[in-house]
Amino acid sequence: MTLVSTLPGFYFAGLAAVATFGSATMDHEMPAPAPEVEMRVRGQPISVKLTRRLFMSYLFSYLVILSFGLCFALMAINAFQPSIDVLQLAIGRWTGAAWPWLIVKGAVGCALTFAFASMVVSTLHGVFFLTEKIHQP
Repeated sequence: MTLVSTLPGFYFAGLAAVATFGSATMDHEMPAPAPEVEMRVRGQPISVKLTRRLFMSYLFSYLVILSFGLCFALMAINAFQPSIDVLQLAIGRWTGAAWPWLIVKGAVGCALTFAFASMVVSTLHGVFFLTEKIHQP
């Protein structure tokens, strides 16, 4: 929990560093095949090829939002732990079986594991891009 609660600050710092990094290569279009995003300009969709700065900004913005979401989810689980225990007992008494609670617990665990794994993989991708690819012409 403590590790996850410190991550949004690091991702914000990474986003600020990418946004203010003074290298001219950051504003060059990414090598072919360059990823594209669709943006709306005056209501019209326009396809824009990503620059390195824009790509890294999107990546770190995603990581900030994901880490906030994980942090809030873990805080909510900790805060509602007594209520969750009561809910578990109620489901057990209502159904007379343990499997409904295992399904709920497994679904929540899978969702949190997927979000955390996505954050780890995206972080490693961002670190690789910052250390290796950003300095290549």
